[in-house]
Amino acid sequence: MPDSKPTPPEDQKADSFLGRLSVVIFSSVLLAILLANINLPNSDLSSENRGELESLRTFSLLGWLAFLVIIYLSGRRSEVEAKILKVFGDFFQDTFTIWFSPLIFAMIVYGVSWLLWRLPEGIRWVGELFRG
Repeated sequence: MPDSKPTPPEDQKADSFLGRLSVVIFSSVLLAILLANINLPNSDLSSENRGELESLRTFSLLGWLAFLVIIYLSGRRSEVEAKILKVFGDFFQDTFTIWFSPLIFAMIVYGVSWLLWRLPEGIRWVGELFRG
């Protein structure tokens, strides 16, 4: 019995591949930003480790921008948006949030980790303030 499913045209195959690729790149960029920004505010880092983390963050953001340019030039923006919304749910309400989410995510993670790295020093400072 022959297969009754029709073969999709080439552009549909490319669309689905580009959609899957966008989810992989989107996830890897968010993971790289998370790994880089959690430890960057640590004041005990050596200059070599700090440089590696900053280059990881910069590389992931520049890679995301290059990917946006490729998506824009190929004209597949709506398909990539649909795939990202399908995978990540309704967390992203509009187009602006999808395309700039790595930058927003980097700022949020850096701010929270900066507070967490400074929290023990702040607790000690408040303790010394009330003792003296």
